[in-house]
Amino acid sequence: MGRFPLKNIRAADLRAYIAKLASTVSSVDYQRGILSELPSILEAAVDERCDQPAQPNSRRPRSGVRSASG
Repeated sequence: MGRFPLKNIRAADLRAYIAKLASTVSSVDYQRGILSELPSILEAAVDERCDQPAQPNSRRPRSGVRSASG
């Protein structure tokens, strides 16, 4: 997807990416292979963001940090 800020990715962006992939990559197996990596890429990006203590809007608490409800 190129350089696209994680916080800006929306469902419509993913649908557009999948449509573009389908129109540019002829092998369905190759398309599936590319798309199978997407969850890992997104998870790594979220984890990387959560490992930066200066980011107060992280979705997951860092290890050893208790949430306000817990």
